[in-house]
Amino acid sequence: MKSTFILRLLLLTASVIIWKVSWSQYLNNGSLEGELGDAFPPYDWYIMPGDDFSDPDLMASYMTYSGSRLYEPVDGGNFVLLRARGVHYAHDWHGPRQREYLYQPLIKPLEKNSCFQLNVYLCTNPDYGVEDEVNPYVGFPLKFQVWGSDHAGGRDVLLVDSDPISYTEWLNYSFIFLVADNNISYLLVEPQWDTVNVYHEPYNGMILVDAMSLIRTGEAGILHEYTLYYHGDNKDVLTASPGYTYEWLPHEAVSSPYQQTVTVRTYEQTITAIIRTGDECPVMDIFHLIIDCDTLYPEDTNRVVNHYYRYEEDIFLEASKGISYDWEPEINLSAYDVQSPRMTAFHDHYSVVVTNQYDCKFSEYFNIILNCDTLYPEKTITVLDTLLNPGSSVTLNPRYGYVNGEWYPISQLSCFDCQNPVATPQSSVQYNVLLSDDYGCYHNEIFLIEVSLKIPNTITPNSDGFNDCLRVFGLPEGSVFRLFDKEGRLLYTRDPYTLDDCWYGTDQQGKPLKAGNYWYAFDHPVLGTISTGFIFLKR
Repeated sequence: MKSTFILRLLLLTASVIIWKVSWSQYLNNGSLEGELGDAFPPYDWYIMPGDDFSDPDLMASYMTYSGSRLYEPVDGGNFVLLRARGVHYAHDWHGPRQREYLYQPLIKPLEKNSCFQLNVYLCTNPDYGVEDEVNPYVGFPLKFQVWGSDHAGGRDVLLVDSDPISYTEWLNYSFIFLVADNNISYLLVEPQWDTVNVYHEPYNGMILVDAMSLIRTGEAGILHEYTLYYHGDNKDVLTASPGYTYEWLPHEAVSSPYQQTVTVRTYEQTITAIIRTGDECPVMDIFHLIIDCDTLYPEDTNRVVNHYYRYEEDIFLEASKGISYDWEPEINLSAYDVQSPRMTAFHDHYSVVVTNQYDCKFSEYFNIILNCDTLYPEKTITVLDTLLNPGSSVTLNPRYGYVNGEWYPISQLSCFDCQNPVATPQSSVQYNVLLSDDYGCYHNEIFLIEVSLKIPNTITPNSDGFNDCLRVFGLPEGSVFRLFDKEGRLLYTRDPYTLDDCWYGTDQQGKPLKAGNYWYAFDHPVLGTISTGFIFLKR
């Protein structure tokens, strides 16, 4: 009896050892054994240091909140609980939108271009007792995910992404995945919300995990291998062999990494299509791309650009994107080795040799078109707009071309048919002149000068030559002067009041007014009221 018991024990021990060896080729501690309790990862499994929110429980058994179900491990002495917390989670020691995870360094890295089978027992607890504002005693199904990486805790490659786990009894799941060209020496497992099919936002859920194994099932078969020229500019379309699902690697190199037919977005030496035809190991189509400058730019010219040149506008010549530029001729450009130089003066043509990231060279041509309509689309250019003090002068300098006529008006100008007259206006004025440039084009240039308004506040009409009358500087032409007494009666008016006018303290009939304060107003038929105030008449 005793010998029979020992024989059975030895056979059981041997079977366990063989079983562990068969599934521990890559995973350490697939049974998830370890110290029971909260925040104790299983042996050979880890969480990132300082990551307090990830505290998966190791349980020898687990009773649901309502006591309606008892969970026990599938193998070994315990299993692990992985939880996800939703947007309404209310505990103080954990915030919402958090998930628990475990990672471990593999016994050896996963081989490239190989298929692997991950077996794991999973179930869910729908009776999840948490302080949730919306669903305090409900746990929704979570997805089970496995990530691969070349560093601890990394999520570089998604290897397994299950449907939501909705079974409340242990169920053995088997996942097949392919490692194409990634260096995977770490594995990470965690739950994930399904905010599309299950619930519209992150929610509370729990997955129970036990008895994991990871085996290599063989190399991925290569259906076809192609060698193609890369043309760029979205001209290269790749189509994989027929299958159920597709995944293109690298993702960023193609337009739609999960479609059968894709457009190449960026150059890669090798682009691989992983094709799944069923539950077995995927197969691959491999596309080798060859860069050849003749196929990229068969005519050695990417484009010809016509640029209209005009004054009063910065003209930038923008070449296609590259890594170096060589502009010719080296004249009238702000720089000759940049993508977008600015023209500093007119020249009728330029060419640029662009060297791109593949060390291919191509030329682009820019024709600079000049005619009078493009030079001066409005036929008029405002050259000067300034404010002067009364009695100050300013030299009028035309911007483009030469005077081809007379300045108008000619008042307060040092000359009226010269190139650079000096203006000393006593009131605001707009000078106009017609010019012709080196290309035989005609245009008008405008010089706006505003003279600051100067109105004395006291006059003493005693014929001593100082402040004898009210002379005003800076009035716009056509202004009207009116004078009123304290009762608002109109005493004097002058329409228009010019620079030569000077009020000597009389009424409209020329009789001297008494000393005192009088109220005045200067108005303009277009501009409205120019100025109002009081003037003191001193006798």
